[in-house]
Amino acid sequence: MDFQVGQAISYKYGSPSYRQQGVIIGVDDNTIDIVSVNRKNGIIKCYDEPGADYYRDRNHVRLRNCPPPFSSLTSNRPGMAYANADIENPVVLRKDNLAEYQVQILENGRKVPKADMDKIFDHPWEEQLQKQKTMRRRSGINISSIIDNEQKEDGMEF
Repeated sequence: MDFQVGQAISYKYGSPSYRQQGVIIGVDDNTIDIVSVNRKNGIIKCYDEPGADYYRDRNHVRLRNCPPPFSSLTSNRPGMAYANADIENPVVLRKDNLAEYQVQILENGRKVPKADMDKIFDHPWEEQLQKQKTMRRRSGINISSIIDNEQKEDGMEF
């Protein structure tokens, strides 16, 4: 098989009956590096969504330009898949064990669009942007809880 960065694959990982889907982020002579791709649901937040939590969601990247090559995972609905894009800790499959993992290239080797791959490789967590998004989504903001008591000027009332 000829593996290339950006291709979607399916493989067995962990439980014998569990198949995982992922996107290839690196290939060398001996290994294939993959980040897993899953179906997005209402519970999962992506790194750039309001209310995202740094420790839980910082590596969740919504694949906005898919379903291809993840049509089976997303039921052909755009934006219904996300990558767990922890580039520092990818799933590593050894090429000499590919038969054991039952690796399959999805949708005839079709690649994840460039815009989504760019986000997988570079999705910086921006704390200030997260706060702004959360603030915009809240209704009935209590401004006194936002401004620290030490920052209040004399004569300011809330």
